[in-house]
Amino acid sequence: MFQSTLEHIQEVLDKWTQIDDEIWAKVIVFERNRRVAKAYARAPVLTINDVICAHIHIYHNNEKQLQQ
Repeated sequence: MFQSTLEHIQEVLDKWTQIDDEIWAKVIVFERNRRVAKAYARAPVLTINDVICAHIHIYHNNEKQLQQ
């Protein structure tokens, strides 16, 4: 799972210049260690319903803070 996380971070970094400034997060849905969905969230608050376990990982974006 850790390697997959690194791959998703790299995917975001590769697309960094193309991502809209209104994007707050990238949401990745896994089932049995397999990615089944992904989406970019434009809202700072997400509601998750009907889930047994939700893991939230936060990565600080120093580059975006420097740009402001």
